[in-house]
Amino acid sequence: MNKQSSAKIEFNRRQFIHRSGAALAIALSPLVSANHGLSGGGRNNGSYGEAASNGPDIGEGTWLMLHPDNRVTFVLDRIEIGQGITTSHAQMVAEELNMDASDLEVVAAPVGPYYAHPWFRSQMTAGSTSTSAAWLPLRETMAKVRGLILEVAAILWDEDPALLRLESKTIKGPSGRKQTLGELVQQLPADKWPTVSGRVQVTPKLPEQWTQIGKGHQRLDSADKITGVHTYGNDLQLPGMVYAYLLTPAALGDRLESYSWVEAATDYELVPVKDRALAVIGPRWWGARSAAKKAKVSWTKGLRPMDTATIAREHHLMLENQPGSAHYHLPYLPHGALEPLNCTVSVEPGRVRCWVGSQIPQQVRDLLVTMTGYTAEQVDVYTMPVGGSFGRRAALAYVQDAVILALTVNRPVQVMWDRQAEFRMDLYRPMVTAKVGGMVKNGRIQNWSVAVVTSNLGAYIREGYFAAPPRGRGQLTGRGRQQALEGIAELPYDLGASPQLDAQTFEGGIPVGFWRSVGHSTNCFVVESWVDELGASESLDPGQWRLELMSRQQPMTMVQQRAVRVLRTVLTAAGWKMGAFPQAFKQGGRNIGLGVAQSYCFGSFVAIVARVVDDGDGWQLEKLFAVVDCGQVVNPDIVKQQLEGGMLYGLGAMKHQEITFEKGSAQQQEFRTCQALRFYESPEVEVKVLPSLESPGGMGEVGVPAVAPAVANGVFALTGRRVRQLPFLPAFEQAVKVSS
Repeated sequence: MNKQSSAKIEFNRRQFIHRSGAALAIALSPLVSANHGLSGGGRNNGSYGEAASNGPDIGEGTWLMLHPDNRVTFVLDRIEIGQGITTSHAQMVAEELNMDASDLEVVAAPVGPYYAHPWFRSQMTAGSTSTSAAWLPLRETMAKVRGLILEVAAILWDEDPALLRLESKTIKGPSGRKQTLGELVQQLPADKWPTVSGRVQVTPKLPEQWTQIGKGHQRLDSADKITGVHTYGNDLQLPGMVYAYLLTPAALGDRLESYSWVEAATDYELVPVKDRALAVIGPRWWGARSAAKKAKVSWTKGLRPMDTATIAREHHLMLENQPGSAHYHLPYLPHGALEPLNCTVSVEPGRVRCWVGSQIPQQVRDLLVTMTGYTAEQVDVYTMPVGGSFGRRAALAYVQDAVILALTVNRPVQVMWDRQAEFRMDLYRPMVTAKVGGMVKNGRIQNWSVAVVTSNLGAYIREGYFAAPPRGRGQLTGRGRQQALEGIAELPYDLGASPQLDAQTFEGGIPVGFWRSVGHSTNCFVVESWVDELGASESLDPGQWRLELMSRQQPMTMVQQRAVRVLRTVLTAAGWKMGAFPQAFKQGGRNIGLGVAQSYCFGSFVAIVARVVDDGDGWQLEKLFAVVDCGQVVNPDIVKQQLEGGMLYGLGAMKHQEITFEKGSAQQQEFRTCQALRFYESPEVEVKVLPSLESPGGMGEVGVPAVAPAVANGVFALTGRRVRQLPFLPAFEQAVKVSS
């Protein structure tokens, strides 16, 4: 069951309407309980745009602003990371207000309790939950706003509200009478607007009435991004602002010992960031980067992380006594977002201002309070749009850098990490080693077991930026175990009696964090490859084998029913030959292999078929077929974009990427040595979105997990070689050498 059914709709009647400049602001608390206990704080100003601080003044709890010039502003409580919520949330608002989403202005919410995520109880964007968490509350709230507008108009017109309608920001009544929302705001002061009395029946529109939801709509921010108007954090310019380029140690754990200029660098100065970095500060970032070459910096050897080869050996040792017959191994991975981490901080008398693209703006504000000693009411956090995150901006190191430097130099400071710093100091996706076991007898799985060794994500988040990453090993329990077994513990297959699952942690001092689809990104490769292997041991068609594993239980669960529907659809789309093993055939003189994998995560179901071909020059991925059931769809175009993007992101990681450590230093520090997917490698992609009446699931991460096992299974069908280690290309080459 989707969590959103427990969300509360609560209106603060006494603060429902207030003035914000010349506009009328509608302040609601539709997405959180009014009694969640979070403190308020900060001046309320969260506009995307020029310097962010030049946007509209947003009163506490404001969700909608009606302006005298007939503009309508929607306050978005989540951060736009490229997942398209600026558009999809605007579509939900516009649907209930009977207007087009393109007629809405969308601004970022300030930090405050009214904008806390209803499930996480903190203001954040995470877990592919932005749409699913807002689905009912936002539409119900805006339906009530529609009712309020009609009620106000009915009072002014002395008319039956049932005879009025709201269309395209205009109230229309009998006999052709009209009045725009802007005129309504000018006519009646805010303190004269009534609270919702219930005279007008307001419920969300039914699907058959939708004109915005479920329709493809051009993204509201695409034109500005294409033309360069869109303002990201590192586009920000403030009077008197200086830029900081960071010099960091080659080895994690080393500490700053001494520094000096070898050659004078006019207009630039050296400022330590405690003992973990040295900032070169001056009027231009590129100038600071060039000036850094004139600095002499010495580092003291500290507690460095273990080599990744040593950590991998420890993983295997910890799995020695676990049941099973095969090992799968996945490496540490960087996030690789295109926009570098950046943050701008200005510490002024009585006020701190921070411009940052962060998934956790409430924690940004709390950090600023702790580091500066200012109160929450003296701290402004301006949320900036983000050029990719994939979980990386759910941490605060780059914010801490900016705060420390702003306090030191007494000027606004913008910090931007370069690509090498991002690769060298990332919070990586954890290394995972899994030992799997099981057998097939009479077409049924017996003795299924999966044991994993990974890192405890929570341990790193709790330790904080300046603390050394934890060390040691142990059994995972609670939330740590749940994250380690994501995508393993909730499989829709019949796995026989008493499947055995185990999760352990080994901490080698390499910092880890959340990565796109978290545990599903590693575990789906393990279990979907192993299910394929077990079926192959009995020469079972991989597609039909999966359908049978999900259909034996009668009646099937809702999860199994939806997964079966998705899998059947993708097999048909790909031209799957039911009953055939292996799924390999010749066509037009080419050898072709098909591989399949599926995942269920974040409330959505995805199945992928990879079409792998060999024209005589070795295998290549020709096409990906993907089908998704993500519940009710707000914008099908964005759903397809997210699925396509997720698959290609996962494909690049699967084929090429890894981070290895030697002597405390990451050996891959740029895309040249940790290659993202290139255009020439990108396959054709065909996506189908299934209609559904279920509540929306997430889409920002669900394209990642199943692509790696689908391709690996397709390569097996074509070549007969099974690869159990990523990155795939070097592992496959090694498999070829071993077999030959």
